[in-house]
Amino acid sequence: MDQIRVVYTLQEFPDPSIPSIFLAGPTPRKSYIKSWRPKALQIMRRYRPDVTVYYPEPVSVDKWSPDSDDHINWERAAMARSRVILFWVDRKLDSMPGFRTNTEWGYWTARDYDRLVLAYPPKAPGMRGMHNDALCYNIPYVHSLSAGIAVALEKALSTR
Repeated sequence: MDQIRVVYTLQEFPDPSIPSIFLAGPTPRKSYIKSWRPKALQIMRRYRPDVTVYYPEPVSVDKWSPDSDDHINWERAAMARSRVILFWVDRKLDSMPGFRTNTEWGYWTARDYDRLVLAYPPKAPGMRGMHNDALCYNIPYVHSLSAGIAVALEKALSTR
């Protein structure tokens, strides 16, 4: 039976042979800001894929720091293990600017751009550079979260 295995931040990594997707993009720094990742999982579940999803947020937001060394190191390791890194960049400059997302995008574009998918709303601010990278390296890019998930799933499942 197809299933999604969600691995939250700081949790142990599962079998690396299972196709996997890392959900990269701006992360809320305040508890009152809603994350986009629950919606991403909801969309993914419609496809009933047999994948692992690396979810760089905790199961519970109590006592969590997205800027801690443990979290940052977990993210690096999870990205390295992922078959596909989906960047959803619906940045909000006042609440979720995605500065670390820019760094991660640059690192993975230089290191292994074939694993990347870029998705962002057409009017998202500050996307010119990432968009140009996608064009330059032939990285798939789309303008909605659901389309990004579809491309990421196809990419992850086709490289078995």
